[in-house]
Amino acid sequence: MLVLASANGQDHPRIGFVLAKKQIKHAVQRNRVKRLVRESFRLHQHQLPAADFVILARSGITELDNQQIREMIDALWFRLKRPTHGRAPNGKRKKRR
Repeated sequence: MLVLASANGQDHPRIGFVLAKKQIKHAVQRNRVKRLVRESFRLHQHQLPAADFVILARSGITELDNQQIREMIDALWFRLKRPTHGRAPNGKRKKRR
């Protein structure tokens, strides 16, 4: 699973999904992944920066159980909550002196 983030100019984060039918064959599995991600996002949205997040899921995710998917998503949110460590808001590093 991969998360792409982009600043959105609003005061709250938003979420979007890219779950290709070619990667995740059955609608039941795609809906299960979306349901788990939405619930996790709902719980973490107040701690996340104001940005648009796009979730990209890969084919192997259907072999994971719900708990493993939740742990993976929570780890992604944790990484996104961290400070930028010297990066400017546009993603480029600040110049050193």
